[in-house]
Amino acid sequence: MKKQHSFTLIELLVVIAIVGILAAIIFISLGDAQNSAYDARRKVDINQLSKAIMIHLTENPNEQPPTGNCNISSDCPSNISTALGDAATLKDPQETKSYTYSSDGSHFIISTELAEERTYCFRSDTGRYVFDDCAPYGGSLGSCPTGWIEIPGTNNCTMKYEAKISGNDDGNQTYDPSFIADSRPSGTPWVNITQQQAKDECAAIGAHLMTNAEWMTIAGNIENNPTPNTVNNYFYIGNSDETGTTLSASSNDNDGYYGTGESAQKEWFKFSLIEEAHAIAMQCEDVRDPVLQKRTFKFSNGETIWDLSGNVSEILDTTINITNQPESATSPWDDHRLYYEEFNTITDWKGLNPADFLPQNTSFTNLDKHIGTFTNLWPASPAILVRGGDTLYCESAGLYHTYMHLSTDFSGDYLGFRCVKPKS
Repeated sequence: MKKQHSFTLIELLVVIAIVGILAAIIFISLGDAQNSAYDARRKVDINQLSKAIMIHLTENPNEQPPTGNCNISSDCPSNISTALGDAATLKDPQETKSYTYSSDGSHFIISTELAEERTYCFRSDTGRYVFDDCAPYGGSLGSCPTGWIEIPGTNNCTMKYEAKISGNDDGNQTYDPSFIADSRPSGTPWVNITQQQAKDECAAIGAHLMTNAEWMTIAGNIENNPTPNTVNNYFYIGNSDETGTTLSASSNDNDGYYGTGESAQKEWFKFSLIEEAHAIAMQCEDVRDPVLQKRTFKFSNGETIWDLSGNVSEILDTTINITNQPESATSPWDDHRLYYEEFNTITDWKGLNPADFLPQNTSFTNLDKHIGTFTNLWPASPAILVRGGDTLYCESAGLYHTYMHLSTDFSGDYLGFRCVKPKS
């Protein structure tokens, strides 16, 4: 009878060690294979994203790459997402990472972080795909100074409040070049200033007068963040009660009805479209329910901006020639002047791109969403571009409202401005 042989403890430990080593090798190999697959996917996506931007620029030869820094499919503003097209939805295969876009307005970088913690990107300034040389334009994203807030998805800060005169709470002054612009809640907005004077004042503090592209980035972010910015599906229209009285702001962002005498607790009145059309010809309070007069909007990044749709309209760093001023078939004047027209009544945008002025949801009208209207009542050429509502006319209340009829030397007590500067 043969004697049975059993494994000794040492033999068992050796076998276990060998199995462990083999398992570790297999696990590492599988991990390396998965990382390689992720990196291959990332490189394909970077190629697709880069080509999407280049195709957009080829199809729109008058455009430059949208300025800003953002995480693609996460917090990019509408103008960057539009340039990316269908590729704007591409996501990194690992949820903890994102593809990034960066542009100085002339060139762009699309980048990703690979598994070995190296960056990989396409640089349009060289036309090459490279490793590591992928720092975003503007360097570190930095931060905004007190009284300024980040424009979502960009490396820029905008004034949180309409520009005020430093050290003077009365913004309705005869222009004096010694005045300095600042952003603070106290005081009424700086008015009676021309477009060029506003440009000069912004430049004097290391900033620039807000552009239409920046206005549209902000408005688009608000439109796509409706929960804190609407009531009963209507966008807030701020101080627009036809009193002509501009207001200071509150230092408490939760006090959005500051100075209006209204509140969210007042009863909501819902008018039919016919009733609203009739009421607009009368007084704001007939159609602008008190709960709509909230003066604040909240960005998707959590920042709060004051008085974008009411209080004073804002001069932008843009002029429009009369040959490019839109027309409407419903205009009562032979020269097609437009007086607080719904955007959807404009039949000829001339040389302008409607996307530069309309809400992203082009089905929105002023009456159903209170987004503002379009006016070029007294055509001038060139005309300054003015956005947002004011307290004088309820028809002009709304974050997309557009004036396009005031001459470049025009100033008024219902026109203010807002500056933008890079983070520092």
